[in-house]
Amino acid sequence: MPTLPVADVFESPKWGLLLPTTDTQGPPPIVTSERVIFLEGEKVRALGPDGKEVWAGTWDAFSSEDRSGGDRGFPFLRQVSPEVVAVVDGGRAACEGLDKDSYDTRVALFSIADGKVIKEVVLRGTEGEAPQPGEIGLGFFLGGDPQGTASVVLPDGEVKELPPVEGEGTEGAATIGNTALTITGDYGGASGFAGPGYDSASLAPSPKHTLGSVQASNANNWAVGRFVIPMGEPVYRVFDASNGDLLSEPKCDPVEADEIVMSPSRSWGVLGPMRIDREGQATCIGEEGQRKVRLTAVTDEGRSFGLASQSGGDDVLVDVSATGDISTAPLPEGAAPPVGVMKDGRAIHFDPHTGTLTANPIKED
Repeated sequence: MPTLPVADVFESPKWGLLLPTTDTQGPPPIVTSERVIFLEGEKVRALGPDGKEVWAGTWDAFSSEDRSGGDRGFPFLRQVSPEVVAVVDGGRAACEGLDKDSYDTRVALFSIADGKVIKEVVLRGTEGEAPQPGEIGLGFFLGGDPQGTASVVLPDGEVKELPPVEGEGTEGAATIGNTALTITGDYGGASGFAGPGYDSASLAPSPKHTLGSVQASNANNWAVGRFVIPMGEPVYRVFDASNGDLLSEPKCDPVEADEIVMSPSRSWGVLGPMRIDREGQATCIGEEGQRKVRLTAVTDEGRSFGLASQSGGDDVLVDVSATGDISTAPLPEGAAPPVGVMKDGRAIHFDPHTGTLTANPIKED
C-alpha cells in the first residue's frame, strides 16, 4: 500500500493509492465527509471513506487536438455546492454546414453522493474565444463589444446571463452555491462585485475602499471579500453571499488561498490563517512577527491543521485545538499537512509530485 510521511499527530494510513500524475501540478482532490473526488484523464472518480471507488463518470470531453489551454488549464474539477461538483472543459467545436467553428466551454455537473450526471451544458463562444471561467464557482465571461457577456451555471444546470450593473462595466461572474455575482470594472480590470441586494461598495469598510473582489467561498453561502484603498493594504470581510449580511471582520490576510476548506459536516471552515466557525466568525491563527500560518483541514469540532512557515526555516505542522489552543510539531522530510478531513476523523494527505493519496486517522488529543 502506498504511504506518505506524516506528522506524529496522525496514525498510519487506513488506505493509500497512487493517482496518475501530469507534467503540471493540479489542485488536490476534493474532500467531503464521505467522498474523495478527483480527475483521472477524462474521467471523474469518487472514493468512499474506505478508499474504494464509489462511482466514476465521464463527460462530453474535447479531444486533445481541439482542447484549449484556458487560463486555468482544461479540464478542471470544482465543487460548486455541498452536493455538486463540476467539470469544466473548453476547446474548438466543429459546426455544421456553413456555420463557423467556435470555441466553446462545456460544463458537466455530477452529484457528489452517487455520481449521477445532473446536467451537461454548453456555453457557446466565438470563432476566436471561449467563455472564460472565473475564479469562484461557475461564472463565465465572453469578451465583446461594447463590454462582453457574463453568465453563470447554477448547481442544477440552469444557465443565466447576468444583466449589466447600472453605471458599471462587466468583467466577469461568480457563483456561490445558488447565488450569482456580477464582477464589475472598466477597461479590462475588475474593481468590484454585485450580488442580490448588495455590492462591494455597501460591504466595504469605508468609501475609500473602492476596490473590492471575492477572495474565496465555501461553495454554499460564505464568501470572503477583499477590499482595498488604492495603493493601500487590503481588508477582509466574511459575508453571507445570499443577502450580503456581514458575518465577521478578520484581521489577517489569506494571501493566495482561494477556497474555504470545510469540515465533514460543513460546520467549520479554514482559509489561509483563518478558522471560521459555524456562525461565520473568523479567528486569525498567528500574529505579526510569528510564523505565517496556512490552515488546510478542519474537523467538525473545529480542530484545525496546517503549515507554519518562515523564510529560511523548516516548515512545521500547526495544530489548533477545538478550544483554540495552538501547538506545533515537526514535519518529517517530505511531509505535508492534510488537504481535508472525512468522517470518522480520517485526514486525507496528498503528494502532487508522486500522486500518492492516503487516509490517516487523527490521533486523539
